[in-house]
Amino acid sequence: MAGIVLLLAGCSASSPRDIVFTPDGVFPDHKVQDILRLLPERPDRLERMALEAQISVSSPDQNGRFTAIVHASGTDSLLARIRFPLGIEGARVLIAGDSAFVYDRIARKVFRSSVRAMEAVLPGSFVGNAMVEETLGFLRPDMDQRWLKSSDSTRYYLHSPDSLMRYTIDPAHWRIEQIQQKNARGEVVEQRWYLDFNMMDDILVPRRSILSRPHENTRVAFGLKKLDAERTHLDLDLNPKDNVTWVDITGECLVYISYWF
Repeated sequence: MAGIVLLLAGCSASSPRDIVFTPDGVFPDHKVQDILRLLPERPDRLERMALEAQISVSSPDQNGRFTAIVHASGTDSLLARIRFPLGIEGARVLIAGDSAFVYDRIARKVFRSSVRAMEAVLPGSFVGNAMVEETLGFLRPDMDQRWLKSSDSTRYYLHSPDSLMRYTIDPAHWRIEQIQQKNARGEVVEQRWYLDFNMMDDILVPRRSILSRPHENTRVAFGLKKLDAERTHLDLDLNPKDNVTWVDITGECLVYISYWF
């Protein structure tokens, strides 16, 4: 089975331009505070939303493709249905407050844990309370942290003082295109790309994105197919069958889940 390590897909470039005019200034003269303020938060219209995405995973343990259908309400309620080839629904992932559940419909088991413990083995968009922000590119730099600014002919770059975090920002749309995290040795630990921006349901979102973790030789590609903002009806019920086995995730169970999916 393909993995449930989920995230984003794609790489493309916007058209080059030399000067970007905004009501708040002219590129490349924006201050750090202006840049932080102009980056959008998650829109209110995504308070209740549904999406469908095609996801591919490449790692030493798993290689595969699957479809995810996600319903989300607020920042702490989410249900993802994972469909494998031939339309088989193999798993469901439920986030409810601080609790996380993985329903293995094939093995008829429900694994339950805290969100934090589940993230340790299933890091990605559908195992955490920041799913919408991570998937649709609404992550933002820490507003309370000190950032250093640089630029080239078309982009801003915000760096942490220790150079361990870097955000690449397109001032034409005021959206983050890349996030790079390094360790103390200067090695890239994780990179995210948010590109191919288009309007979906009147919201500017990345149609394709990528998550890369070079030290794990892992790459996850995400292609957004449908987005339904302001969804009136949401299905957030894990709905396990009566004969499932419930497993509290600790120790070796975490290892089992990480390799099974």
